[in-house]
Amino acid sequence: MKRNLFAILMVLFITHCSKEKINVYSIYKTDAYGSLVGDAPNDEQWKNTSFSRSELSLFDELDTANLSGTQLPIINTGGYAYPNPFSDQLRVSASLVQPLNGYIVLKYVVVNNQMKIVQKGAARMHIGSFIHFAILADFGAGNYRLYFTFSSDGHEHFFKSWGNIKKI
Repeated sequence: MKRNLFAILMVLFITHCSKEKINVYSIYKTDAYGSLVGDAPNDEQWKNTSFSRSELSLFDELDTANLSGTQLPIINTGGYAYPNPFSDQLRVSASLVQPLNGYIVLKYVVVNNQMKIVQKGAARMHIGSFIHFAILADFGAGNYRLYFTFSSDGHEHFFKSWGNIKKI
């Protein structure tokens, strides 16, 4: 009996400790025009970065998006989500080094602090000098993390970024 109780407690302990948790509370506060309000956290949010295997796996179901006919732009700078906090919709922008009259594919995933997906999507976007996208939030109030990538034909996830967001 003691053995069975010990085994059950060990399974519960391992299961509880293995759940990945992330900090979704440090946000870049921005106004409706994308300007920072106050000081930004000193971290890797809203920058082109590499993703871990577990982060890339969030996009597995979205990797069936058709990339044919899309082009690879050179991104100059990424932007922050705005407004942040937001009530219904948030936007993100990035500027390009050179204008491009073509298409890319946006893939995004919104997760909670336990890396559980609350919303995801993919869209083919026509771009020029900037990349602009908006997400209409279909989830409750709270703090979350937005992961997103841009992809083109032969260049899956060529730009990867994340940032913490707060829906009010």
